[in-house]
Amino acid sequence: MTNLMGLLGNLEASGLVRVAQVEPDLEYLFRHSLVQDVAYDSLLEEDRKRLHLLVGEAIEKLYPDRLEEFSATLARHFRIAGNDKKARIYYIKAGKEALETYANKEAEIHFENALDLSRSDDDRLDLYYFMGESLYRQSHFQEALDVWKSGIQIAGKNHKLNQIAKLYARSARVAWHAGDNIEALRLSQEGFETVAGAQDSPEMAMLIHEAARSCLFNNLHEKAYQLCKKALKMAEEFNDIASQADTLATYGVLKGISIDEALKALNKSVELAEKAGYLGIAVRAYHNLASVTGEQEGGREASRQYFKKSAELGRKRGVASEEHYSLAGALGYARAAGDLEEGEIYLKRMDELVKTMVNPGPGEFINDNHRAALLFMRGFWDEGVILSRRCYQKARLENDLTNMQEIGGDLVSSLLELNLYGQLHDYSEIEDLISERIEITAEGIGAKVWPYLQLTILRARQNRLHEAHEALNIARSGEEKRVSVWRENYIGHAEAELAVAEGRYFDAISIFEEIVTRYSHLGARWSWARTLHDWAEVHMKVGSPADLERARTLLRESRTLYREMGAEGHLKWIEKRLSDLRTITFNQALASQRDAQELARAAEIQGSFLPGVLPEISGWDLAVTLEPARQTSGDFYDFIPLANNRWGIIVADVADKGTAAALFMTTTRSLIRTYSHEYEMWPEVVLSETNRRLLADTNSGIFVTVFYGILDPANGSLVYANAGHNPPFLINKKGEREMLLRTGTPLGIFEEATWDNSQIQMALGDKLIIYTDGIIDSQNAEQELFSDGCFLRSINHHYIKSAVELRDGILNDIHEFVGDAPQFDDITLMVINRLNSSVG
Repeated sequence: MTNLMGLLGNLEASGLVRVAQVEPDLEYLFRHSLVQDVAYDSLLEEDRKRLHLLVGEAIEKLYPDRLEEFSATLARHFRIAGNDKKARIYYIKAGKEALETYANKEAEIHFENALDLSRSDDDRLDLYYFMGESLYRQSHFQEALDVWKSGIQIAGKNHKLNQIAKLYARSARVAWHAGDNIEALRLSQEGFETVAGAQDSPEMAMLIHEAARSCLFNNLHEKAYQLCKKALKMAEEFNDIASQADTLATYGVLKGISIDEALKALNKSVELAEKAGYLGIAVRAYHNLASVTGEQEGGREASRQYFKKSAELGRKRGVASEEHYSLAGALGYARAAGDLEEGEIYLKRMDELVKTMVNPGPGEFINDNHRAALLFMRGFWDEGVILSRRCYQKARLENDLTNMQEIGGDLVSSLLELNLYGQLHDYSEIEDLISERIEITAEGIGAKVWPYLQLTILRARQNRLHEAHEALNIARSGEEKRVSVWRENYIGHAEAELAVAEGRYFDAISIFEEIVTRYSHLGARWSWARTLHDWAEVHMKVGSPADLERARTLLRESRTLYREMGAEGHLKWIEKRLSDLRTITFNQALASQRDAQELARAAEIQGSFLPGVLPEISGWDLAVTLEPARQTSGDFYDFIPLANNRWGIIVADVADKGTAAALFMTTTRSLIRTYSHEYEMWPEVVLSETNRRLLADTNSGIFVTVFYGILDPANGSLVYANAGHNPPFLINKKGEREMLLRTGTPLGIFEEATWDNSQIQMALGDKLIIYTDGIIDSQNAEQELFSDGCFLRSINHHYIKSAVELRDGILNDIHEFVGDAPQFDDITLMVINRLNSSVG
């Protein structure tokens, strides 16, 4: 001991070690890791082994309750010490611990070390299973399959049928993740043959279920159903929660079961998997629950949230393929809802995930399909069609009938839309794609309703009306237990196209109105906007003044939706059609004769309804102007005094002109005034009640967009509801702006429509600009529009001025832009300015 202390003293004097602590035990530390390395390297091999053995045994003795935590350290010490048995045990513990925390690469390393120390078949067999799992989670699919193949060979040599069943089941699943449905089915069938005669067990339930999944993805639906029932019964007998949950997740997406049965199975799967901590199964359960819910609810929030939950679990597990697959589902429903920016965020993450995959091909293929769809929805038709064609050819080369069916449908829809926009006149590609889709349905892949509906539209446009009716009858004849929420609308589109081709315009108008109602309830904004456009085109074909005004309102509604979604190409097309409509309307106006005295009297009466003097509100500055395009106006505004010194503020635009618009305006104004006092705090209820009475008491077919807000001047709060009106702009002192978006549809369209309210807080110096679309639709002699861009530039130029100066500055800019061109539409502009001082 004296000698040891002397040596330590010499080392300390030399600066190689230092005293770390004295009590309770004397402890020295090396001053540099190099000193430690030199000291370690100077030990004889036997001394090293003995040292590592002592360290390992010391850790075991000191921390008997934390061996899993120290398993990786213990494995290394015992391996160097030459105690392979203990090292193997701790490497397995470390690997399982890493899998539990989804440190998949770390788990792979630990299991590989354990395999190096395994000598018997029994030792290696379990390790092959865990090794394959760690590789699968890193998307190393082929490596996982190779490892499990080795495990199957060992299990077969030792007649371990349960292990064989388990490894074949996992192999089939991974083959599916690799994008090879046929190989997945082959592996599950080979597994059955290999374990023929085996007794029932949880592992057999696992294999039977995997065979059911493989049958499902190879369109063997009846066989998939029978195998699912068998697997579920066996899993329940053994109280095997994992197989029960996994099988229920598959059962819920089988064809031939009712929606109630499907949702019950999937919710049960989620419950079992989450309670037992089987996150991999929960990933599938949430994904499938999202898909089935989406069939009934379209793009609503529940489906998207289920997909996002599934993706989050996949990400937590570190399994790129699982996260990618569920994000693709979420992206699909973001597209349905028209949330294109959100969809592109998902796609960006999906691109990142694909880069981590050993075989990125299948993932890139899925990404490109979605990328093509997003391009088309943005209105970048050329790029979208080129990419979609490339994906379709890839699927055809690989004889991937499922993807040919799906991509072919999207491509046909895109080409039919290009045809509608006058950018495609050759139908030959559409003919070929629809023919291929119909042939694929004969193979049991996809429902025949969809290609036959597209054939109906094609034949209607070709004026081959008898063939169009035949195709429509075939599409209608398909009976399914689980009918998609989209089916009724798609059939309606085909029926409307056929009605237009046959000149039954009012039938088409009625059909499109029903479709728009359903899309609006679903929140499917892109399809909603698209159908509004189709509806407007029919009214333009009818061509009466009332129909042209209706078309104008529908196109404006479509334009608002496309603008909110950022669908640039579609927005430009709608602007063109609005410009065409203005020309048609103006020519009609020039050709028509009107009773000047009646209009003058109507204008005089209408003018009496507008506030003669603006209210004086302390701390606030107000300005408003209404410039009618004709003697009477469809625009109106109002200030309604309410209790507690609050004010109701209205700006509205009736979708018509002349006497009819004036009368409708009068009715709407009276109703809003009545209900504003009855529901003083709820602008959305005021609009709802007004809408109910308008539809009950009038049959004019006229719409009105309304912005109605309740201003509390004392604190600057504004609670509002926006019924399809152009979004007002809130401008702060810095010139930063916020849009007050729509909270519902225009009044006078849907009986069951509802509105939400929203609220803003106007700070000192804030300005609120409320307007009608006569401003942005103002047109000069060259038929150029004043547009959103010019309007915003005008606001930016004048916003620091008073309310009157800001109003007049904007109006002067409009008049200067329009010049001598006639005014097509009423212009209303209101400015509400909260002064920097509390004194008005």
